[in-house]
Amino acid sequence: MRKFIFFTVILFSGFFGCDDDGNSNQNNLNNTSNQNNTTNNVTTNNCTNNCTNNQTNNETNNTVNNSTIDPKFAALFEVFESELGEQYTWGGALAVIEGDEITFKRGTGVRDPDTEEPVNSETLFRIGSLTKSLTAISVLQNTQDGIVDLEASLNEYLSDFDLENNPGIISTVKIKHLLTHQGAFYNPWEHDAVDPYRNEDGLYDYYHEVYTQDGYLMAPAGLMYNYSNTGFSLAGLVSEVVSGQYYNDYMIENVFLPLGLSRTFFLAQDVSDDGNYAKGLMSMDGSFDTITPDTYMNPWVRPCGYAWSSVEQLAEYILFLKNGDETVLNNEQRTAMMEPQKSTQEIGDFASYGYGLFIQDGIFVDGQYYNIKLITHNGAVGGYSAYFYYFPELEFGMVFLGSGDYLSFKETLANGLSTLVDLPEPAEFPAEYESNTEKYTEYEGTYIDPNFVGTLNVTKNGENLELYAPELEEQQIAYGTILQPYYLDSFLFSIYGSSFVGTFIYEDGVPKYFRTRFFVGMREDTTKKNLIPPVVDKNRLYDIIRKSSLQEKENIFLP
Repeated sequence: MRKFIFFTVILFSGFFGCDDDGNSNQNNLNNTSNQNNTTNNVTTNNCTNNCTNNQTNNETNNTVNNSTIDPKFAALFEVFESELGEQYTWGGALAVIEGDEITFKRGTGVRDPDTEEPVNSETLFRIGSLTKSLTAISVLQNTQDGIVDLEASLNEYLSDFDLENNPGIISTVKIKHLLTHQGAFYNPWEHDAVDPYRNEDGLYDYYHEVYTQDGYLMAPAGLMYNYSNTGFSLAGLVSEVVSGQYYNDYMIENVFLPLGLSRTFFLAQDVSDDGNYAKGLMSMDGSFDTITPDTYMNPWVRPCGYAWSSVEQLAEYILFLKNGDETVLNNEQRTAMMEPQKSTQEIGDFASYGYGLFIQDGIFVDGQYYNIKLITHNGAVGGYSAYFYYFPELEFGMVFLGSGDYLSFKETLANGLSTLVDLPEPAEFPAEYESNTEKYTEYEGTYIDPNFVGTLNVTKNGENLELYAPELEEQQIAYGTILQPYYLDSFLFSIYGSSFVGTFIYEDGVPKYFRTRFFVGMREDTTKKNLIPPVVDKNRLYDIIRKSSLQEKENIFLP
């Protein structure tokens, strides 16, 4: 039987599908974790039956797909199959980009445990938050055409969109904030939309009828990076409104087909008609669900993470990012996608976000640090995992897709970097990113989040930074009382046993905010008047954490 061996990305919040499509328990800095999982109304399967006989499935698949593997890639593919075989999944695929060529593409395992049809490089998987950079292209196309201004207010294009609890606040959100996770929008999440928001009008109607009543900004727009599915959904809505086309239609006509991604889809019917797709495997509390193209659909989160594609198509997309195609997007805008637009501040300025893409200054391979740039994103949406990595200086990239939650391809990527490219000499990891206990007294204070957890009292006790949350105590909600050092101004803390990255965000030389993916606490003594914390809604808190677990993603490039 395949085993659970999970590695959790912590740096890339995001990370993500939408990167909030499951649950994670991040327990230590060694990136090992135990995962809790999302619930959906789908038929439960016994994974003991469906996930066994992995060796038999791989042997069958090898006969169909892998009999002519170039010896150059034999070791890589062996590691890939072994790594997948240690996790709960039916199959996966990978592709390798070297220079201007896709030099290797292959699948393993099966698309469907009932038919045992093999996965190949053309098999479609849901790609989660890899969708975000495709949505960014749609907005940047309208920018280069003079239809959208990145510096303009969101209300310039969604004039009738506002938040009832804070009228006028949307005017402070700029279009560029949507593409760089600076909008500070609260993130609701539903895998499957409810009527009447399941049709093509659902993207527009949900935000104008539901989010306008329930939504809020967690911090001032533009102040900080805070990974946001809502921001990218609204970016897709902007493209829909200014073009006069439904988001799906715009993406097919102006992004997918011009990029040569003729088998990249959003609609379940398109995927089913194509036929070569992988069923997903969603794990939840010890049981397992089969995910099909029509298991869930949600037009109002589609722009942040609901596309289907293959490793072959995504490898072609990486070549577009590398070489460009001005019939799709001019080189200025394409280059800007891969340049730091906003630091994540989770490890100082070591990692940043461009337009729909993460940028990292260096990587760790087999315990050694290398000062080489990385362009990346990952995706996780119920039953599927997706990753792509591109190293511009090496002209090397890899794409991974799999049917299963929280899959890791850490060992395969490390093997590819070690055997297929010439890495530079190892370097020293910058010391300024290490946690510094001398700063702990600066963090001390009371941080208030009026919408989620209430009051957080942070104090220094010896060599520890301690946390006391009275509203969580009153509701008997378990949380960690010690903030575990991560890097620089970031710490790990836990609620309901799930660990998250919290970062103290400075303004005017003072840590004024404690930011997480789920909430932002404002320091009480920096406000004009003290905020009155609410009584925490225990059920809502649990539901948001349960539905939004993969916000903190595995960073396989940190020690």
